[in-house]
Amino acid sequence: SAIAELSYVDADFSGESIALVFGTETSGLTEAKQAMTDLCISVPMQESPLRFLTLSVVVPILVEHVLSD
Repeated sequence: SAIAELSYVDADFSGESIALVFGTETSGLTEAKQAMTDLCISVPMQESPLRFLTLSVVVPILVEHVLSD
């Protein structure tokens, strides 16, 4: 999420069950969906002319990180 204050590398994924929920590439999760989550995280981007990362890039990053945590 663009408004998330916690990076995925700092999040604790050691719980019994985890559900990763992804928003749209351009606008992220709606406020209503964010309100239903326990935690919103971000995949930080360096200064770049790119506005967002595609889901095909973000999903493997997060899945690999969760599985290795």
